[in-house]
Amino acid sequence: MTQIKWENVPEKDIRAEAEVALETSGELRKIRSSISQNPAIESWRRELRETTKKIISEMQIDHLDTDILYDCIAARSLDTLPKEINDEIVKRIQTFLGSQFEDHA
Repeated sequence: MTQIKWENVPEKDIRAEAEVALETSGELRKIRSSISQNPAIESWRRELRETTKKIISEMQIDHLDTDILYDCIAARSLDTLPKEINDEIVKRIQTFLGSQFEDHA
């Protein structure tokens, strides 16, 4: 079997391969389930709901665009995700992908 030289693979392809592995193995579902049990995540969600309501109230109804709203919320959600949650997600993904693709490192 030929080893993949990851330095020659475009980042988007690596990302797509990782997403497929996470999804098909059920690991993504496990990570989401685990994270949803963390009390810090409920506080974060509550804050995002309030931010969303504020953004919607500031936008005129005629100019309410779901793509713009999504962009505003997505950026805010990533910026405010508690560090402990982010670190846990990153660690679990790295561990999983390391075990899945160790022969390709």
